[in-house]
Amino acid sequence: FDQRVMPFSQMSIKGFVWYQGENDMGHVFGNSEYSKGYSCEVPKMVAEWRSVFSKEPGTTSPDAPFGLVTLASSGGEGHPDIGGMYFAQMGSYGDIPNKVFPNTFLAHAFDLADPFSNITCYKIGCCETPPNPTKDCH
Repeated sequence: FDQRVMPFSQMSIKGFVWYQGENDMGHVFGNSEYSKGYSCEVPKMVAEWRSVFSKEPGTTSPDAPFGLVTLASSGGEGHPDIGGMYFAQMGSYGDIPNKVFPNTFLAHAFDLADPFSNITCYKIGCCETPPNPTKDCH
C-alpha cells in the first residue's frame, strides 16, 4: 500500500476497482457485524482508501464509487469455498451496496482458464489437437 498506492493518493480519481486475487483468500471469512475476518477487513479497506484519497480538498470524493471484483471460481486459482468468499466480499450481507459498503458495486470475473497451460485434455483425447499459438486462425 505504502509503495504502490500512496504515491497516487493526492490525484483526483473518479472511483476504484479492487481485485483481491485468489491465492490469499483462504482464511477466516468472518462477519462484518462482529468485526471478524475478511468480511470485516474489506469494508475497512474501502473506507480507508476513500479517506486517504479524499484527504486533499478538491480531489477525490469521500464517497467515490468502489468496485469489488468477484473471484473467478474456475481455472487454476479459485478455492473450495468460493461461495463463502463471495459472501465475505459483500461484508456478509449477500449483496452490495449495503450498510458497510455504501456506493459500491460488484464486477463479476469469469476465468475461462488458459488452454495452453494444461495439456491433459490432449493426452486423454477430449481435445482434437494440441493448440498452436503461432498458427493463423483465418
